[in-house]
Amino acid sequence: MNCLSFMLNSAAVQEKIKYHANCKKMKMTHLSFADDLLIFIDGSIESVQQVLHVLKEFEQRSGLTISMQKSSFFASGLPDQVIDTIQASTGDITSHNTARVAWETVVLTKQQGGLGVKDLQTWNKACCLKLVWLLFFRSGSIWVAWFIEVILKGSIHNYWTTKPKASFSWLANKLLKLKDVVFPLIKLRLENGMSARFWFDNWSPFGSIATYLNLTGSRLGIPLSATVASLYRNGNWRLPPARSEQQTQLQIHLTTVNLTSDKDYFEWEIDSRVTTTFSTGDVYTYLRGTVNEVDWATVVWNSYGIPCHNFHTWLMILDRCPTRDRLLRWGISVSHLYLLCNNASESRDHIYFDCNFSFDLWAISARRCGLTPNRSWSDTITQLKSLPMDRSSRPHRLLVLLAWKSTIYWVWNERNARLYSNTYRSIDSLFKTIDLQIRNKTQSFRVTNPRLSSQLLQSWIRLA
Repeated sequence: MNCLSFMLNSAAVQEKIKYHANCKKMKMTHLSFADDLLIFIDGSIESVQQVLHVLKEFEQRSGLTISMQKSSFFASGLPDQVIDTIQASTGDITSHNTARVAWETVVLTKQQGGLGVKDLQTWNKACCLKLVWLLFFRSGSIWVAWFIEVILKGSIHNYWTTKPKASFSWLANKLLKLKDVVFPLIKLRLENGMSARFWFDNWSPFGSIATYLNLTGSRLGIPLSATVASLYRNGNWRLPPARSEQQTQLQIHLTTVNLTSDKDYFEWEIDSRVTTTFSTGDVYTYLRGTVNEVDWATVVWNSYGIPCHNFHTWLMILDRCPTRDRLLRWGISVSHLYLLCNNASESRDHIYFDCNFSFDLWAISARRCGLTPNRSWSDTITQLKSLPMDRSSRPHRLLVLLAWKSTIYWVWNERNARLYSNTYRSIDSLFKTIDLQIRNKTQSFRVTNPRLSSQLLQSWIRLA
């Protein structure tokens, strides 16, 4: 595919293929995905024929053939006669006359606290801010180049003034609507002031000068497109006399500003901490604000845990898994019996570990860790929270949590296997799975943390 990419780009450089109008400044001819290819051209029959020539040459070189039956072309603003000609020259592949084609990404994730709609909306907003961060700090991205050129009309500074439009994609409008959220996080550091927009960039301690000075009233004779450098001449700031307290404070601040010959630059700052990387977790915490951490967080979200086990335990802590007592409360007609014992109603607290089957499995795992098992769910949580967290006790704590969460996971897995697949495993068979998984997990960080890996493995097999 790298060869095909080179061939398409070479054809464009040699002007055999004409760029699409919205791709010309970026010199973009195509986008490649796992098994899909999007090619962008100006829509002329000559460009279409040259693209077919490149694809044919690629086929002869590599033996890989484009499936015309699965291919389509999308035309915008072309006469029907031209579309018919293109369709005939490409072997009658499907054509679509459309004004716009767009694609979006959906991010699914999780967090530590409750599973509420507001929390998920906050996380989704944090994930979208990653794209805004890319706009300001990843200039090499072709998507960034497209967004700046097409949506922002060639300048990243226009992000603060560009308004959503019906002609933009949903994602583009979503990012534009986040400007008030992201503005405090993107600081423009003044050097020569030549790129800093006086009214709209976040270059001063007052934030947006347009908001600080109430731009809806007076612009003080300063153009909307004015840069900070344009207001500085011969060692003096060219601002009208201050007529308000805000204007006075701004002019006082300007007396402390010294412009240099270097270029202005952006910095990403969260809670007065500058960083060169983006952390969705940090942004989520910033957007969410201060909340009280649940006391069981360290039991569920510990380092060196198995991610799917952590996630499943989190759902069980919140009692959000579809146990039969919950299904009955929802009005769903199901049997109330727990499949692993068939002598009591299924609930989270019965599964862990009122049921003899589940408790016997947990007892084997717990004793391998040197722990006395509890039958009560709440007592077990309390027991795990009370495990020492000092450095010397860390290996034992990690091993107990690994074994506990593995047991929780595989008990639920066995319940589902009996319900949906009608397959049955014994306690010994399930423990062999848990034993193998814990051995594999402890050896997975043998290179990065050999001492801890050895301590966990020795503790686990010592009582085997």
